[in-house]
Amino acid sequence: MHIGFLYNHYATHQVYHSAPVAYALSAGHPQIKTSILCADQAQLEAARRIGESMRPGHSCNFVQLAVPRYAAVADNLFGNFTFVRKRAVLAANKDLFADLDVLVVTEVTSLALKRYPSLAHLKLVAIPHGVGDTIVGSFDKKMPEFDLVLVSGRKKRDRLCGKIGVVENKIEIVGCPKMEISERQGKARQGKARCHLGRCFRMKNQSFCIIRITGGKSHPGLRWGA
Repeated sequence: MHIGFLYNHYATHQVYHSAPVAYALSAGHPQIKTSILCADQAQLEAARRIGESMRPGHSCNFVQLAVPRYAAVADNLFGNFTFVRKRAVLAANKDLFADLDVLVVTEVTSLALKRYPSLAHLKLVAIPHGVGDTIVGSFDKKMPEFDLVLVSGRKKRDRLCGKIGVVENKIEIVGCPKMEISERQGKARQGKARCHLGRCFRMKNQSFCIIRITGGKSHPGLRWGA
């Protein structure tokens, strides 16, 4: 099984919201190939720093994605209205994404990958960015289109299910991965917020983890869903 973590943004802040999960997955389940995919050097360097501080023995692969030259020009012209580079990166790297079984993202732009027939097998997992378990944050109406949504706490889960329409068997509370970085770097804990990374990619009534790829490549013992 091959799981990718995508960072396709203009700044590094989204890296901190899901990279800890990639390193926990790599360290805890070395039989799973884990790749970190970044659209620029700044995000790649941020991801490397997190890995060095959290899990020095991880086995994650690092990939800098192809960015079409026209995207930078288009962003200068239309950047106030649409994320040109983000969509261009998705299109330019669809063959690379085809090698994955699961792609973990922090925003909804990546749902555009669902339109490519060659990626019909790819499961999309969302870890919405934002800190803490509050009713404020990323509650885009497209969230139900993800195969799985991992959230920091009950308030986010209840709002996504009750207001946005995410079905209950496609959402799981895993804590706040960003807080795990602070703890491992020796910083003070903030309240009771803590990410139990050992439970990331786990679900109720499953003894191993939640990932099962149906109709495509699979790994023995991995389960997707309940």
